[in-house]
Amino acid sequence: DDLFNRVKQIVNITNFIQGSFEKPKFLDTIKDERNGFIFFEALYQCLWSDSASRKAKLDNYFAVLESLNLSKWTYATYFLFLSDPDNNMFIKPEMLKKSLEVSQYPLVYESKPSSEIYFQVLEFSKWLKNKISELEPRDMIDVHSFMWHMAPTGKWTDE
Repeated sequence: DDLFNRVKQIVNITNFIQGSFEKPKFLDTIKDERNGFIFFEALYQCLWSDSASRKAKLDNYFAVLESLNLSKWTYATYFLFLSDPDNNMFIKPEMLKKSLEVSQYPLVYESKPSSEIYFQVLEFSKWLKNKISELEPRDMIDVHSFMWHMAPTGKWTDE
């Protein structure tokens, strides 16, 4: 319960995960003791284990999310991004797709999280960080913010 409450606090203090349906689904899933153990073990292994390659750790983590019916980019990349914003990107699918379109970057988006697509997104993010270097982005948080401004979604879209 203590770990769940800490994660709930983290999820609630950011606006990355949509509040009306994504947050409740995520929190309801991991609140179940068995699911919570499975999720936290996979997350721990993905973030801090030295026992496997980064690709293998991501593949395992994404497979666990799929088994928990949480196979969405927002869930898959949220804790990666928060734990290491220098080297990880938080993926909001609509924002990513629009950013790819605006920048004409050759990446074919797939809705199911995979290490292959994630590594391509990281390459895109590094490419974009280099393109906006005169703005002096410090980390992927700055790149993410730039992507949001170049390709706003939801209520911020001017369509």
